[in-house]
Amino acid sequence: MLVGARTGAWSGGAKLPYKRRLAYLQGTGEQFIDANIVVVPSLLKMELRCSMVAKQAKLVGGRNGSSNDATCAHILTSSGGIRVDWPASSGSTSLSLSETMNDIVVYGNNISINGSLQTYSKQKSNLPQNYRFLIFDVDSGPSAYSRYNGMIEYVNLYEDGENATRKMIPVMDLNNEPCFYDEISGELFYNMGTGNFLYGELE
Repeated sequence: MLVGARTGAWSGGAKLPYKRRLAYLQGTGEQFIDANIVVVPSLLKMELRCSMVAKQAKLVGGRNGSSNDATCAHILTSSGGIRVDWPASSGSTSLSLSETMNDIVVYGNNISINGSLQTYSKQKSNLPQNYRFLIFDVDSGPSAYSRYNGMIEYVNLYEDGENATRKMIPVMDLNNEPCFYDEISGELFYNMGTGNFLYGELE
């Protein structure tokens, strides 16, 4: 377990460790969540549903200070798109994000946004290692970018493209604090920044 990751473990049983599932968590630019995993080269697939925001922002992942050694995604508002640096690919996608919610799938050098696919031919010269996978932020991300202040409905991460290591959904815990619940580990993941997450209720 990573030092500093604020989680709450659930020992199992019929009763889940939260009151209800939420529609999304929304940041204000101050919050982030540590997914409590160290990024490894085999972390090849991510599924994410998020909203567009009005400024450049660190969305998810981590890096060692360079796009050549990264597994992360940033919002690029100047192009209305997203930059993805993954073990098999790197660069800004020409696929635009919508102003509402966006379904994003990254698998190796294939990136799909709302069903439109783009494939990168560039292969990474380095492989990511030894940094944390963050949500609403990027570990060692560019200082010119703010933390993500949009909405996230879920984040799924897979090693080797098939084996789920995190399936994060937004929930309201038993103490009325919004957080993420991981359906794989049975842990609750809380805000590691300042302030409080905003959230939406399921209809």
